[in-house]
Amino acid sequence: MENRSYALWVGSFTLLFLVTLVGWAIWFGQNHIRDLSIYLVVTKNSVSGLNQQALVRYRGVEVGHVQDIRFDRDGRTILIRIGVRPDTLITRTTYAKLEYQGLTGLAYIELNDKGATRLPLKTSPDNPGRIYMLPSLLQQVGDTGQVLLINLRQIADRMNRLLDNDNLQNLSQMLKNLSQATQQLLNLEQSLAPAVSQLPGTTRQLNQSLKDTDKMVKQFGLLGAELKQRMSVLDKVGLAGDRAAKAAKTVNDSTLPDLDRLISRLSRNATLLEEILRQQQEYPQQLIFGRPVHPPGPGEPGFQVREKK
Repeated sequence: MENRSYALWVGSFTLLFLVTLVGWAIWFGQNHIRDLSIYLVVTKNSVSGLNQQALVRYRGVEVGHVQDIRFDRDGRTILIRIGVRPDTLITRTTYAKLEYQGLTGLAYIELNDKGATRLPLKTSPDNPGRIYMLPSLLQQVGDTGQVLLINLRQIADRMNRLLDNDNLQNLSQMLKNLSQATQQLLNLEQSLAPAVSQLPGTTRQLNQSLKDTDKMVKQFGLLGAELKQRMSVLDKVGLAGDRAAKAAKTVNDSTLPDLDRLISRLSRNATLLEEILRQQQEYPQQLIFGRPVHPPGPGEPGFQVREKK
C-alpha cells in the first residue's frame, strides 16, 4: 500500500514537472518568436541542404533561424520564412545567399547588403518583407560547369569530325608538302649565299652613290639660288622697262601734241613777223604815217578806170 502511494506521488510530480516544462517552453518560444522580425527569402533555385531551424547569419553574425520552407502558389518559387533579431539592419537592398557549413554540408542563409541605402525594409508577421536570394557560388559553378561540359562535348565532336580518315590523309600530305617546301627553302638559302656575301660591297657602292647624289643636289641648290638672284635682276630690269614705256606713252599722248601745237603757232608767228618786216622794208614811213592805203582794185568799191593819155 505504501509502495503504491509513493509511486502515485512520484508519477504525479513527474507529470506536473513535464506539464510545467512544456508550458514554460511554449511561453518562452512564443515570447521569443514575438520578439523576432519576420521576412520571406524568395528564390527559384534549389535549396538543397536547407532545413527548418537552420541558421540565418547577417555578414557572418548569427541573427536568427529558418522557421518554414514552402512553395509559392505558382509552384516554382520557394518561400523561406525566417525570423531575425529586431536590431538587425535589413534594408531594401539586402540580399540573401545559400551557404554551406564546412564539411557537414548543412546549409544556412547568409544575408548581406549592397550599402546603397539605409532605408529599412518594411515587414510584419502578416505581410513579411521579401528578400531575394542570389545564386550561390556552388550554383554558379554548377551552371558554369554544365555549360562547360556541353562546350567540351561539342569540341570533342568537332575534333572527331576533323580527325577522320580523309582529314588525316590530307594532314599527312600537308606535312609532306611542308617538308618539301622547307627543303626548297634550304636550297634557296644556299643558292642565295654568294649574293648575300656580295651585299656589303654593293651597300658601300650604294652609300657612295648616295653621297655623290647628295653633293649634286647641293650644287643644284646653289645653282637654283643663283638663278633666283638673276631672275630678280631681270625682274627689276623689266620693271624699269615698263616704267620707261609708261613714261614714253605719257610723252607721246600728252607732251608731243602740245609741242606740235606750239611749233605750229611759232611757225605762224614767224610768218607774220616776216611779213611785217617785209612791209617795213618797203614802206618805212608807215611807222609815222601808218600803213599806206592801196587803191581799190577791180571789183572793189571806189575802183575807177584811169584813162590813158
